[in-house]
Amino acid sequence: MSGLSWKWVWMTGLIAAAIASYGVLVRSPDSEVTSAEQPAQPGYYLQDATLTITQPDGSERMKLVADRIEENVADKSYAVQGVRMDYRAAPGGPWTLRADTAAVPADLATVEFNGNVEVRGGETAESGVIRTAALTLNMKDNVAHTAQPVTMEFAGQRLNATGLRADLERETLQLESGVNGRFE
Repeated sequence: MSGLSWKWVWMTGLIAAAIASYGVLVRSPDSEVTSAEQPAQPGYYLQDATLTITQPDGSERMKLVADRIEENVADKSYAVQGVRMDYRAAPGGPWTLRADTAAVPADLATVEFNGNVEVRGGETAESGVIRTAALTLNMKDNVAHTAQPVTMEFAGQRLNATGLRADLERETLQLESGVNGRFE
């Protein structure tokens, strides 16, 4: 190529670069630039998971078995599906809690159970069962509570109430209001 042809190539390239630069500089922030926002992705997830927390002496404090555990990246909390928790309140006996879902904050201080919640105390079938729609377990205080309607079944008997506070360590239970039942 001759010297004149190269000058035209360089000149055309400079003009194209100038036009592109001008377009970038004068574009207003309000111009129609769209970006597809991605939904928040979990930090990680576990299928058919078992999570165990031990006490200082190495004994099992809590074992959580779940169909799925998903981490929320924004606040490091956990969403749990198909949950069963075996919980030992020192020195109280074992408690088994089941629910459709649970929410657990990053510090693991509480567990909020939701949907078909069942609580069983003790290791025998005679120990009874508590059913409710939602229940919060405070693992620092070993206290479970709800303001929801509650059904308690034990020894073939049934009690209904609204609200419950259960001290799992002391193995005491307080029904809040509207308590009714029939014993035969």
